Amino acid sequence: MLDLTFFNQDQITVSNWHTHLEHKALDHTPISYQAWPKTGKHQEYKGYNWKNTNWARVAELLPPLEEVNIKDEQDFNHLYHLILRALRIGTPTRRVTKWS
Repeated sequence: MLDLTFFNQDQITVSNWHTHLEHKALDHTPISYQAWPKTGKHQEYKGYNWKNTNWARVAELLPPLEEVNIKDEQDFNHLYHLILRALRIGTPTRRVTKWS
């Protein structure tokens, strides 16, 4: 009996080949290895779906421009976090589907 493993070397990284000679009861020598997809060959769907941002909702959540007064770093950080919060509320996250 011959056991084979096929893979595409352009898309899979294989390392740590190891033979298991201690399995003397078998009629062949088992081999183990690690394999994983190479980075850059697949796309991860994370983050926000900017195409579907509800900009009107984002604008509602932000303070009016005439009320924005940045005097120090604390004011800047507060406004920065307000903007991030508004974007998180107004922008849906991406959903992974079988068509992604």
